[in-house]
Amino acid sequence: MIASSIALSLAAIPAAFAATFTVQVGAGGKLAYDPEFVLANPGDTINFVFNPKNHTVTQSSFNTPCVALPDGATTGFVPVAAGTTPLPTRQFVVPNTNGPLWFYCQQTGHCGQGMVFAINPPADPDPHSFSAFQALAIAQNGTSTSSSTSSASSSSTSAFVTPPPPQWQSATATVTFDGSVYTTTYTSYDGTPPPTPAANPVDHKITVGANGELSYNPPNITANIGDTVTFEFHPKNHTVTQSSFLHPCEALQETSDSPGFKSGFQPVSANQTDFPTFQIKINDTAPIWGYCGQTGHCAAGMVFAINAVESGPNNFENFLALAKQSGNSSSDSSGSGSATTTAPGSKNTNAAASSHVGPSKGKHGKTPVFFAHPRRRTHKMSSEDDETYNLDEVFEVSKHACLLNGIAPTEKEPPRPPTPEPTVATYTRDAQNLPSDESWREIRIRLVGSHPLWAHYLWNAALALASYLDSNRDIYFNRNVLELGAGGSLPSIVAAKNGARKVVITDYPDSVLLENISHNVSENVEKEKLGRVDGYIWGQPVDRVLGALPIDDPHRKFHLVILSDLIFNHSQHDALLKTCEAVLVEKVPDGGRDDPCVLVFYSHHRPHLAHRDMEFFKKAEDRGWACEEIITKIFPPMFPEDPGEELIRSTVHGWRLTRRG
Repeated sequence: MIASSIALSLAAIPAAFAATFTVQVGAGGKLAYDPEFVLANPGDTINFVFNPKNHTVTQSSFNTPCVALPDGATTGFVPVAAGTTPLPTRQFVVPNTNGPLWFYCQQTGHCGQGMVFAINPPADPDPHSFSAFQALAIAQNGTSTSSSTSSASSSSTSAFVTPPPPQWQSATATVTFDGSVYTTTYTSYDGTPPPTPAANPVDHKITVGANGELSYNPPNITANIGDTVTFEFHPKNHTVTQSSFLHPCEALQETSDSPGFKSGFQPVSANQTDFPTFQIKINDTAPIWGYCGQTGHCAAGMVFAINAVESGPNNFENFLALAKQSGNSSSDSSGSGSATTTAPGSKNTNAAASSHVGPSKGKHGKTPVFFAHPRRRTHKMSSEDDETYNLDEVFEVSKHACLLNGIAPTEKEPPRPPTPEPTVATYTRDAQNLPSDESWREIRIRLVGSHPLWAHYLWNAALALASYLDSNRDIYFNRNVLELGAGGSLPSIVAAKNGARKVVITDYPDSVLLENISHNVSENVEKEKLGRVDGYIWGQPVDRVLGALPIDDPHRKFHLVILSDLIFNHSQHDALLKTCEAVLVEKVPDGGRDDPCVLVFYSHHRPHLAHRDMEFFKKAEDRGWACEEIITKIFPPMFPEDPGEELIRSTVHGWRLTRRG
């Protein structure tokens, strides 16, 4: 089962004589660490116990208490629901270093309210004492954050001043509605009116991308509790995605513990007249911020606001300016969240829940390092590495993708800058896999010079999978093989050279990817062994994929489906499983051979999100698959300087999925 197979490596336990300290984080609802500082020796362990709400322990420096230290340690956000037992704990081993260590909570506004911590600070009245550090944090008010809106990102933004974080407070109001009087306590955003429902709720219409413009119209509206807001999508491919004031171009779920709302991508053809819509309901009067998740649209100013407080600094004009300053293409995900794609003319209604928003994630250092308790598997990653990567964000709807989705193509793909020269990687067979006739010894794989879908690397998972296929030919010999997201297509080529009946190789329908795969196939595989190289979007109808198999094939499906380094794309888990279910042969007697299966090989490229990678297998089990880990193999790390424990990033895991029953 999964639980026994996904535990991550932990740091070594400190020496027996090292001391252990316990620090409560946010106990009793207070914005404080208790104790606020400790005096410890190298090798001592500090257990940070996280109490309800959502806090971090993030390393900073004395001079900038509320700014994450580059290459510093952090726990990342640890959301804890009320009533959780036992409380989650993160450990920190004090490194052998000179001088004090400084920390803060990265949640919006917490540092500015004095939520800081220190190890070995000098005593008062030293100018670098803990009390001086805390006073400096309060004086700076936490506004010089390490968020994605940093004004140091380019010369063009150096003069831009990030507005202060939104301020929230508890409020009590007496509300009369429908003949009844209510007293309510609620979280109030500065400047918002009391939570009074509208006497006669109305629907507000906002057009999305009308007349080819990258805009919502109107972009800034006021709505009462009980009102609805309907977004009407016009031609091209846009989203409606909730974000936060300080992070305009990041989905709310990426910067807080709130899922927010998402419409998903809504492709609309140029001649379409029945426009799809997406609707939310207003539940309170706090501001709602949102953006388009299509690549580059948010940074071009395609944002909107509902109930922005124009009298303060957190107004729509500053929100728009932050979006343009961010330069962030998008972190939207079309496949997750509360929203679903709706048909033209229909409405998808979601309750809009506004909540306090946390800052973006800080950077991870190799030493000192936080590590999780067993089975919690929490590591952190740089802020540049979002929790999801979505293929739909990489391109506007291409002509081929339009055809696959039944949308009339109206324009060519946008031009790209010149691509760097291709590179060539060589796969050499393990000695034990060489047959007596040595029919082939190596495969040369051409890789595109650069590509937003990471096809310019020969990934460790592909090497491990190729070697596994070379050693286990009975899985696919004289059988049909399909690879999804093939990249350089090494595993498919190994299967074809080793006697697969037909091999169909697919990747995102982009001409650069498909032309490169075709080149690799023509250089390495006899034409008659290949079914087709084709573009395919996961989760879409599979008729064309199955049509690549011979018409006289007794099954007209595949006995083996290959997924090599794909599950890091968390938003696509359901789509991948949907395709696997549609193309894999049902269990049939086959002379005692292995059942048809899906091989899933991957590495945890972002160790702090390993639990998100593993959700693929939990979803698979829920959908009726039997999941079994069959191999682990350690390689040199793909990117040695990346954050996160190197052993985790270097390990390739191979899983086998078969149908139950």
